[in-house]
Amino acid sequence: MNENLLNESGVTVSRVTVRVGDQVFAVRNITSVRVERAPGWSSGCAFALAVWLGLSALSMAFLLRDSGGVACALFPLLAAVGLVVAGRRSEPKSRLIIVTAGGEVNALQAGSAFVVRVADSIVQAISS
Repeated sequence: MNENLLNESGVTVSRVTVRVGDQVFAVRNITSVRVERAPGWSSGCAFALAVWLGLSALSMAFLLRDSGGVACALFPLLAAVGLVVAGRRSEPKSRLIIVTAGGEVNALQAGSAFVVRVADSIVQAISS
């Protein structure tokens, strides 16, 4: 019986095959799966950049206070606020590593919750 354990967002996991986009893996050839945090911007990086932009905006406003510096400082200050908001709203990304006898394959990069669901489904398929 080849029932789908997961069929979502271009990923299908059955007891026989795992399809991730154009990649197809035979479950019998998968030795293990691993979830890793994907490198990229974190909210900490966004916050640090926002602080730097905010301090730049304040110093620009102070140095150019007689010639409209406050207006010039508005853009970096708004950019700083946007970075903080974007950093807080972004979902952490993870990647799914499928390990076979032939080596490791970076099969998927997506939101952490989805990648964990896919990994759990593959583990269930391997153990059945």
